Amino acid sequence: MTTTTDLSQLNLDGLKDLALRTCSDCHGTARFEDHECYCVERFERHLLDAEFPHRFRDQTLADLDWDRILPNETRLALQHYANDLPAQLEQTLGFGLIGPVGCGKTHSVVGLGKLALALGYGVWFVNMPQLFHWLRQTYDPKGKRTHTGWDWERNREVRREHEATLLEDLTEVDVLILDDLGAERPTEWVRERLYLVVNQRWQAQRVTLFTSNEPLDQLDTAIGSRTLSRLVGDTVLLTLSGSDYRQIEKRRRVQAVLQR
Repeated sequence: MTTTTDLSQLNLDGLKDLALRTCSDCHGTARFEDHECYCVERFERHLLDAEFPHRFRDQTLADLDWDRILPNETRLALQHYANDLPAQLEQTLGFGLIGPVGCGKTHSVVGLGKLALALGYGVWFVNMPQLFHWLRQTYDPKGKRTHTGWDWERNREVRREHEATLLEDLTEVDVLILDDLGAERPTEWVRERLYLVVNQRWQAQRVTLFTSNEPLDQLDTAIGSRTLSRLVGDTVLLTLSGSDYRQIEKRRRVQAVLQR
């Protein structure tokens, strides 16, 4: 896709416009086979399906406090990856952010995920401790329930109760976001299943984005060398520094209340 638009500065309305302009059905005309094209509605539905955290429901890369994305080289590299995202996804080049808590990692990958959705890719955001919880639940036979065929095909919440379908969905989504990698050290059983997902995605050349508070040597210990090697092999890996801007924003809100 050829564009002069700064993709890192698109708000939600801008992403909807991008979804229209890059639609493979209507090619930006908003018409498909003598009917109104539903590309924008499809983008909005897929935003919900991606399961982004509610905190970032209305936020995009444009809402990042870019001045706090440090060091400068990392900020410029993140902006470059975002603006070149159509080519990055076409070339199946992943993305990883490592740094301390509160420096903008999750917001950044959520923003990239929403941008990928607007470009027509399927996206799933997964918090790693939550994923490990899901995997442990699939191992509990008492947690199994019977569902209708429609539920099985359409409802991701139902599908992730079963190990085979959870692993299949994690493997096959176009863009998988693994947030907070290394926050919880998994059991060997969970580590093996995480390796299966990462390895199959690597073999199929599907894009994985991830964030972590842990340096690479500690990630190696937490998730295993084989898994980490495949995650970072075809990945733009950046390191963030700086203050916890969640705490900065909290102090700003408190001061605003006190000054009323």
